Amino acid sequence: MIKNKVCAVIPAAGRGSRLNCKEPKILVPIKNEKTLWHIIYEKLSPLVDNIHVVLSPKSVDLFETQLTNDHILNGVSTSIQMDPIGMGDAIFGAYDSWKNHKNILIIWGDQVFVSRKTLQETIKTHLSCGNHNLTIPISFIDNPYVQYIFKDEFTQLIDVKQSREGDICNKSGFTDVGVFCLSTTGLDNAWNDYLKNKQVGHLTGEINFLPFLSYLSMEKFWGIKKIIVEDPTETRGINTLQDLHYYRRKFKSVS
Repeated sequence: MIKNKVCAVIPAAGRGSRLNCKEPKILVPIKNEKTLWHIIYEKLSPLVDNIHVVLSPKSVDLFETQLTNDHILNGVSTSIQMDPIGMGDAIFGAYDSWKNHKNILIIWGDQVFVSRKTLQETIKTHLSCGNHNLTIPISFIDNPYVQYIFKDEFTQLIDVKQSREGDICNKSGFTDVGVFCLSTTGLDNAWNDYLKNKQVGHLTGEINFLPFLSYLSMEKFWGIKKIIVEDPTETRGINTLQDLHYYRRKFKSVS
C-alpha cells in the first residue's frame, strides 16, 4: 500500500453526550479497554503516513496524554476546533496539517464498524485517479439517515439528503460509511468558493460537509469513484448506548 500520498483526517470534537460519557467521544472505552480511537488507529495506521485528529479545546490534552501512554510518538498530529460549527469547519480548519499531502482520507471519529478492507480499497481506488477526484464507499440500505442521489451510473453526485437537517430520505437508498477520500489539489479553493454561497443546515445551523461533496461534483465537475460496500453494518457509527452494545456483541470473539 502506498503511504506517502495520504493524510487521514478525523473530526473528533464531539462530546458523545448520548453515550453518557465523561471523556471525549473518541476516547470512550468500547472493547477490552480499547477506545474508539484505538480501533480506528489500528485500521488506519498501516495505510496512511499521518493521522490528523481535530479535537475540542477540552479534549486535546486528554487525547495527547492517551497518545503518550500508548507510546505513539510519530504519525499522529492534532489541532483544535474552537467552536462546534460543523464537520467542514473542523476539516478545513486543519488545512495546514494536510495541505502538503496529495490526498486526504476523512473518517468520522466513531466509525469503528468500517473494515480495513474498505479503507484499503478506498485508498487504492482513489490513488488510481488524477487530481480533482473524490472516492466514496457507499452501501444500499433500508431507511438511510443520510442518502446520496447519483446520476448516470454514479458519474455525478446530485444531492446528499440529511435527516438531521429535516431532509426526507427514501425508504431505501445509498448511504456512506463515514469515509471519504479527496484530492487536495484545489480543494481549499473549492471550499472557499462554496462558503461564498453557504447555506447552513436548516435544523442545526451548521456548515455541513456532505453537501460540499455534491457541490464538487455538480459545480466544480470533480470526478467520482464509488466503492460498493456489501455489509450494511459498516454504515453504523457509535452514537448511542445501543450502538455501543451492538458493537460489543458483534465483535465479542474478536481481539
